Amino acid sequence: MIKINLLPQSRIKKAEHPEIMALAQLAFFAILIILGSMYFLKTIKLKTLESDVALAQKERDKYKAIIDELNSIKALMKELETKRDLIKNLMKVRTTYPIFMEDLVGHFPRSMWLSSLGTQIFDDGAISFNFSAIALDIYTIADLVKVFEGSDVIKNPELGAIAQFGAEPSITYNFTMKATYKKN
Repeated sequence: MIKINLLPQSRIKKAEHPEIMALAQLAFFAILIILGSMYFLKTIKLKTLESDVALAQKERDKYKAIIDELNSIKALMKELETKRDLIKNLMKVRTTYPIFMEDLVGHFPRSMWLSSLGTQIFDDGAISFNFSAIALDIYTIADLVKVFEGSDVIKNPELGAIAQFGAEPSITYNFTMKATYKKN
Protein backbone atom coordinates (compact mmCIF):
# COMPACT_ATOMS: atom_id res chain seq x y z
CA MET A 1 0.00 0.00 0.00
CA ILE A 2 1.12 3.38 -0.79
CA LYS A 3 0.96 6.00 1.83
CA ILE A 4 0.67 9.60 0.68
CA ASN A 5 1.02 12.34 3.19
CA LEU A 6 -0.15 15.75 2.16
CA LEU A 7 1.16 17.50 5.27
CA PRO A 8 4.51 19.36 5.10
CA GLN A 9 7.59 17.72 6.69
CA SER A 10 7.97 20.24 9.53
CA ARG A 11 4.45 19.56 10.69
CA ILE A 12 5.01 15.85 10.62
CA LYS A 13 8.17 16.20 12.81
CA LYS A 14 6.33 18.25 15.42
CA ALA A 15 3.64 15.71 15.64
CA GLU A 16 6.14 12.90 15.98
CA HIS A 17 7.81 14.41 19.12
CA PRO A 18 5.16 16.16 21.27
CA GLU A 19 7.24 15.67 24.48
CA ILE A 20 9.91 18.12 23.20
CA MET A 21 7.24 20.75 22.71
CA ALA A 22 5.82 20.14 26.19
CA LEU A 23 9.31 20.31 27.70
CA ALA A 24 10.03 23.63 25.92
CA GLN A 25 6.72 25.04 27.13
CA LEU A 26 7.45 23.87 30.66
CA ALA A 27 10.93 25.49 30.56
CA PHE A 28 9.43 28.73 29.22
CA PHE A 29 6.84 28.88 32.02
CA ALA A 30 9.48 28.00 34.65
CA ILE A 31 11.72 30.86 33.43
CA LEU A 32 8.70 33.17 33.33
CA ILE A 33 7.77 32.25 36.93
CA ILE A 34 11.36 32.68 38.15
CA LEU A 35 11.73 36.08 36.43
CA GLY A 36 8.31 37.17 37.67
CA SER A 37 9.13 36.21 41.26
CA MET A 38 12.51 37.98 41.00
CA TYR A 39 10.74 41.09 39.69
CA PHE A 40 8.21 40.86 42.52
CA LEU A 41 10.97 40.48 45.16
CA LYS A 42 12.98 43.37 43.67
CA THR A 43 9.87 45.58 43.71
CA ILE A 44 9.23 44.73 47.35
CA LYS A 45 12.88 45.43 48.18
CA LEU A 46 12.72 48.74 46.27
CA LYS A 47 9.62 49.80 48.23
CA THR A 48 11.34 48.85 51.49
CA LEU A 49 14.45 50.83 50.54
CA GLU A 50 12.34 53.83 49.54
CA SER A 51 10.58 53.78 52.91
CA ASP A 52 13.96 53.43 54.66
CA VAL A 53 15.29 56.41 52.69
CA ALA A 54 12.24 58.47 53.61
CA LEU A 55 12.67 57.51 57.27
CA ALA A 56 16.38 58.34 57.13
CA GLN A 57 15.54 61.69 55.48
CA LYS A 58 13.14 62.51 58.34
CA GLU A 59 15.77 61.56 60.92
CA ARG A 60 18.39 63.61 59.08
CA ASP A 61 16.09 66.63 59.07
CA LYS A 62 15.45 66.15 62.79
CA TYR A 63 19.18 65.84 63.52
CA LYS A 64 19.96 68.77 61.24
CA ALA A 65 17.66 70.96 63.32
CA ILE A 66 19.41 69.75 66.47
CA ILE A 67 22.84 70.36 64.93
CA ASP A 68 21.80 73.86 63.85
CA GLU A 69 20.61 74.54 67.38
CA LEU A 70 23.91 73.24 68.78
CA ASN A 71 25.88 75.42 66.36
CA SER A 72 23.89 78.48 67.41
CA ILE A 73 24.52 77.59 71.07
CA LYS A 74 28.24 77.20 70.35
CA ALA A 75 28.30 80.58 68.61
CA LEU A 76 26.49 82.13 71.57
CA MET A 77 28.94 80.47 73.97
CA LYS A 78 31.87 81.79 71.95
CA GLU A 79 30.37 85.29 72.01
CA LEU A 80 29.80 85.04 75.76
CA GLU A 81 33.36 83.79 76.30
CA THR A 82 34.66 86.75 74.30
CA LYS A 83 32.61 89.12 76.45
CA ARG A 84 33.81 87.35 79.60
CA ASP A 85 37.44 87.66 78.49
CA LEU A 86 36.91 91.33 77.70
CA ILE A 87 35.40 91.92 81.14
CA LYS A 88 38.29 90.04 82.78
CA ASN A 89 40.76 92.13 80.82
CA LEU A 90 38.95 95.34 81.77
CA MET A 91 38.88 94.28 85.41
CA LYS A 92 42.60 93.56 85.26
CA VAL A 93 43.59 96.86 83.62
CA ARG A 94 40.85 99.16 84.89
CA THR A 95 43.14 100.78 87.45
CA THR A 96 46.23 100.76 85.24
CA TYR A 97 45.68 104.17 83.66
CA PRO A 98 44.78 106.04 86.85
CA ILE A 99 47.84 104.61 88.62
CA PHE A 100 49.97 105.38 85.56
CA MET A 101 48.76 109.00 85.48
CA GLU A 102 49.43 109.42 89.22
CA ASP A 103 52.98 108.10 88.83
CA LEU A 104 53.63 110.13 85.67
CA VAL A 105 52.29 113.43 86.99
CA GLY A 106 54.16 112.83 90.25
CA HIS A 107 57.43 112.94 88.29
CA PHE A 108 56.64 116.24 86.52
CA PRO A 109 58.24 119.45 87.76
CA ARG A 110 55.93 122.34 88.60
CA SER A 111 57.26 124.55 85.81
CA MET A 112 56.06 122.37 82.92
CA TRP A 113 52.73 121.16 81.54
CA LEU A 114 51.59 118.55 79.00
CA SER A 115 50.28 119.54 75.60
CA SER A 116 49.60 115.97 74.36
CA LEU A 117 49.93 112.40 75.61
CA GLY A 118 49.70 109.13 73.67
CA THR A 119 49.74 105.66 75.23
CA GLN A 120 49.74 102.04 74.19
CA ILE A 121 49.21 99.19 76.66
CA PHE A 122 50.77 95.77 76.15
CA ASP A 123 49.66 92.31 77.31
CA ASP A 124 52.23 92.22 80.10
CA GLY A 125 50.79 95.42 81.61
CA ALA A 126 53.55 97.72 80.34
CA ILE A 127 52.50 101.06 78.89
CA SER A 128 54.48 102.74 76.15
CA PHE A 129 53.85 106.48 76.18
CA ASN A 130 54.97 109.59 74.39
CA PHE A 131 54.12 113.16 75.15
CA SER A 132 54.67 116.74 74.09
CA ALA A 133 55.18 119.28 76.83
CA ILE A 134 56.01 122.94 77.42
CA ALA A 135 58.64 123.92 79.99
CA LEU A 136 59.49 127.38 81.30
CA ASP A 137 63.24 126.72 81.30
CA ILE A 138 65.77 124.19 80.01
CA TYR A 139 66.61 123.05 83.55
CA THR A 140 63.07 121.77 83.98
CA ILE A 141 63.60 119.41 81.02
CA ALA A 142 66.94 118.27 82.46
CA ASP A 143 65.32 117.61 85.85
CA LEU A 144 62.55 115.58 84.19
CA VAL A 145 65.06 113.42 82.29
CA LYS A 146 67.06 112.88 85.50
CA VAL A 147 63.92 111.92 87.44
CA PHE A 148 62.77 109.52 84.68
CA GLU A 149 66.20 107.83 84.51
CA GLY A 150 66.19 107.31 88.28
CA SER A 151 62.63 106.01 88.41
CA ASP A 152 61.78 102.38 89.18
CA VAL A 153 58.62 102.40 87.07
CA ILE A 154 59.63 104.49 84.04
CA LYS A 155 62.11 102.76 81.74
CA ASN A 156 64.04 103.81 78.61
CA PRO A 157 63.25 107.53 78.51
CA GLU A 158 64.14 109.14 75.18
CA LEU A 159 64.13 112.89 74.81
CA GLY A 160 63.03 114.19 71.43
CA ALA A 161 63.52 117.56 69.79
CA ILE A 162 63.50 120.74 71.90
CA ALA A 163 62.24 123.98 70.38
CA GLN A 164 62.54 127.43 71.92
CA PHE A 165 59.64 129.89 71.58
CA GLY A 166 59.16 133.48 72.59
CA ALA A 167 61.54 136.27 73.47
CA GLU A 168 63.36 137.22 76.67
CA PRO A 169 61.76 137.29 79.62
CA SER A 170 59.00 134.80 78.56
CA ILE A 171 60.87 132.05 76.73
CA THR A 172 59.23 128.60 76.68
CA TYR A 173 60.61 125.30 75.47
CA ASN A 174 58.51 122.75 73.59
CA PHE A 175 59.83 119.18 73.67
CA THR A 176 58.77 115.56 73.12
CA MET A 177 59.66 112.49 75.10
CA LYS A 178 58.85 108.79 75.00
CA ALA A 179 59.34 106.05 77.56
CA THR A 180 57.86 102.83 78.94
CA TYR A 181 55.94 102.52 82.20
CA LYS A 182 55.98 99.17 83.99
CA LYS A 183 54.72 98.78 87.55
CA ASN A 184 56.46 95.88 89.30
